[in-house]
Amino acid sequence: MYIYDEETGILTLTSTSNYRYNFIIGTGYDPELFQIVTLTAVGLATANLGSVTYTGEVPERELPAACQIPCKEQPPFPIDDTFPMTTVYTTTWTRTDEEGQATTESGIVSRLGTSESTISTFTNNPIFTSTWESIDDGGETITRSGLISTSGEEIATISTFPLNPVYTSTWEEEDDEGGTVTRSGLISQSGVDVETISTFPAPP
Repeated sequence: MYIYDEETGILTLTSTSNYRYNFIIGTGYDPELFQIVTLTAVGLATANLGSVTYTGEVPERELPAACQIPCKEQPPFPIDDTFPMTTVYTTTWTRTDEEGQATTESGIVSRLGTSESTISTFTNNPIFTSTWESIDDGGETITRSGLISTSGEEIATISTFPLNPVYTSTWEEEDDEGGTVTRSGLISQSGVDVETISTFPAPP
């Protein structure tokens, strides 16, 4: 059951176990518009004839002073700039080698405050693509391409590209009706021999 006190604005609910719950909802409500209903909601047990609803409009009232304080800007997040922060980044530096020569190195370093430590050093040997001639198993001179690395006068082959390069190209051919059509696709070339690997679909 429920009782609404119009003078104090207190709504009192009494359970079947005679427990009383007082809710200060404010004055101005019409006692005739309160109803006891059955509550059924997702995640809640069904309360048969155990819920109170109000079918009227919420009465207008002046908000208390505590609710009329203007909102303030959110304060900035506190950061202690004096505490040493660890950062990891790439950089370039100069050092003296075993022969007393100045050499430039690059790598990944870690900084904690004003202290730096080297995590890893990049290789000083540049890597690039190149083309060269070599002798095949049959004694013929062939041209190869690939990735190489140089260190002074020494050259090391990292990887070799396939002998038959694969690339995109456009060509003309005759269709079934004797007309000339333009095709595009992937082709592989070995000397003067050209092989079509795949043909791109013709535009609609």
